Amino acid sequence: MSPKKKFSKHDMKEDQFIKTVFQLREWTMQHLNMVIITVGAVILVIMAIWYLSASAEKKEQQAYDLLGRAEMEARSDQPQLAIIDLQKVLDDYGSSQAAKLAALRLANLYFDQNDCEKAETAFREYVDNYLIDDISRLSAREGIAASLAGMGKFAESGREYLDVAQLDPGGVTYEDNLFYAVSNFIKAGDRENAQQAFALLQEKGITSERFRMAKILMIENGFLVYEEGDFKSN
Repeated sequence: MSPKKKFSKHDMKEDQFIKTVFQLREWTMQHLNMVIITVGAVILVIMAIWYLSASAEKKEQQAYDLLGRAEMEARSDQPQLAIIDLQKVLDDYGSSQAAKLAALRLANLYFDQNDCEKAETAFREYVDNYLIDDISRLSAREGIAASLAGMGKFAESGREYLDVAQLDPGGVTYEDNLFYAVSNFIKAGDRENAQQAFALLQEKGITSERFRMAKILMIENGFLVYEEGDFKSN
């Protein structure tokens, strides 16, 4: 009678591995359809992600190409063609990064063409739907204010300029915005708001050219009187 074979830990692990392989093979054969469907679904998902990624990159490039063409048209004194192409960027590639630039460029182009009504609408559309950053938000709101003034809506323009100035008191256009607020409130005959905007500008003192210009406007239009080197309300 031969002695019993002694199995090592390695033999036992190898035997367990073989057993597991056969169990897996048997399960796979029993559930072959489900395995094929699952693997197929995973492959489809991977392919879909790849396709969408490639498609998105292609669309982004197309959007930038169209934006570039519009810019060339604008610089070549063909604003109407530029407007058409910029609008196409928004219509066909509205979710692209290029669309954000196109929206702001379109608003400025309308303003350059003195189409203040469309400019105001485009600036608001940019702020509401295509905003890039806070700096461009302020610039667009200044565009809104200027467009309102161009339409003769001086009181609304003055309020917009005043709001923008107060949002960015340390900005490089702070004094400009206050001056335009004063100017438009004067045109609207709004004494109270004109004096409010002027008071903020007055804090800059005699070193501010915009303050001196606003002071002259306030005097000329009877909103302030000069007396003993100071200004007093009428």
